[in-house]
Formats: sequence, C-alpha cells, structure tokens
Amino acid sequence: MLTFLRFQDAPDFFPMLNDKRPAEGQTLEHGIDKDAPHPYRVCDLTASILAHKFPKTSFNWKGSYADLDRQIKKIQEEIANREF
Repeated sequence: MLTFLRFQDAPDFFPMLNDKRPAEGQTLEHGIDKDAPHPYRVCDLTASILAHKFPKTSFNWKGSYADLDRQIKKIQEEIANREF
C-alpha cells in the first residue's frame, strides 16, 4: 500500500503522526538514556515512511523523543505547505 502513497494521501497519515503509542518490537537506542532503549512509537514509524516517500522531507532516528517530535512537526508543516 505505501508504495502507492501519493501526496493527496499524506494528510490521511497526520493522525498517526500524533500517535505516541509504542510500536512493539522496535527500540530507539539513541534516546535519552543509552542504557535503556526506548520503544519506537507509531508517530516515529509514520514519519519515517513519509520522509522516505517525500525525499525533501527528512527524519533522523537519533535523539530524544522531544527531538523526534520536532522533526515530526516539521514534516507535518512541509507536507501541509507542499514543501516536499
């Protein structure tokens, strides 16, 4: 399905960009505490997919949840403003 993601479909993913639930089976090893990896969240995985589909956007998996949230907000703004 994601292979066929078009620009007009991207806003449908915006609710998932706000979903902070953990995604099972994945961990963020470069978070706040390197000794205690944090789980990926639904919003992180969604941001990664959108950044892959729209190359002018970017998502870097390193940093705290706050760092990732700033990147997610930027992706939302870029897609909303068609800056991709």
